[in-house]
Amino acid sequence: MNPNNSLGPEFVARLANGGFAETMSKDQRAAIHIRTQLDEFLKQCLDAGKQVVLTGNPGDGKTQYILMQQRHHDAPDNAYYLPDASAESDYATVLDEWQTALEDKRPGILAINEGPLYEMLTRHQSDYDFLDTVADQLDSQIILNETTTHQFNDDRLVVLSLNHRNVLSRTIALQAIQKLTTEVDINPTEDNGHIGMNIAKLQDDTVQENFKRIFRMLGKLSTHVTIRDLLNFLAYCLTGGRVESEVDPD
Repeated sequence: MNPNNSLGPEFVARLANGGFAETMSKDQRAAIHIRTQLDEFLKQCLDAGKQVVLTGNPGDGKTQYILMQQRHHDAPDNAYYLPDASAESDYATVLDEWQTALEDKRPGILAINEGPLYEMLTRHQSDYDFLDTVADQLDSQIILNETTTHQFNDDRLVVLSLNHRNVLSRTIALQAIQKLTTEVDINPTEDNGHIGMNIAKLQDDTVQENFKRIFRMLGKLSTHVTIRDLLNFLAYCLTGGRVESEVDPD
């Protein structure tokens, strides 16, 4: 049992009620991190000395991917990371730091939501030459999925969109289920309440097959589903948003 219960029912219940991404510990982030080809793509870019602009919608996992790369990359002290440029009120200061990092040939990742990125370009593109490259790539962003990867041949910058990623794919959805049902500090054989019961059910092959069918149907809709949405939904399936595991009186 984790002495701090950092991965216990309270953690999953908080996920079920909407997240708390900004206050997660490193261990909690690692526990729920869903590895995809994006992890390897970002590592390749950093190893090649490039800077990546991760853009998309809130909840797409931009900050999560930065923090995981920052944790594992071989030379984190020599890299430029900005987990949430969207929260910065002074774009000029951000752009000055970014330009300095480019001039120093420091690899890195900058995360910014799509709306603020367009606003940054509108306000400052004429003041920073490298923003021309960003603008050109933004018009035809790289989109990573399970079968294709399109890469620009640029020595410095890569703009990558998470907006069109299908997080309801079989690979991602099953990995999310596996993370929440095995990394969480609950033993379903010892917990006879609703949380332990739901963990056991989600580990069942038939139940997982049903979830795959549901996600496949949802994936055909036009609604954008983020990685945060997926984790929040699965966490709610496990806990119902409640910390205490409740036993059916019948």
